[in-house]
Amino acid sequence: MRTLELNDLFGEHTFFLDGNGLNIVEPVQTGVESAKIVSLANNGGDGLESHEPEPTDIVVVLGVRH
Repeated sequence: MRTLELNDLFGEHTFFLDGNGLNIVEPVQTGVESAKIVSLANNGGDGLESHEPEPTDIVVVLGVRH
């Protein structure tokens, strides 16, 4: 799937693949600049199997606001 198709389906995001499937980085509102990883598709036997966006428990701290 091309980036343009992904953008049409899920909007403007940073997409990445890992061992579990296709994910995006979704900004979250906290006291620090951070983002939550959201799963969009799982690795299946024949490729990626899409599903409704599922937020994970993974939060990435991008920086601290002063």
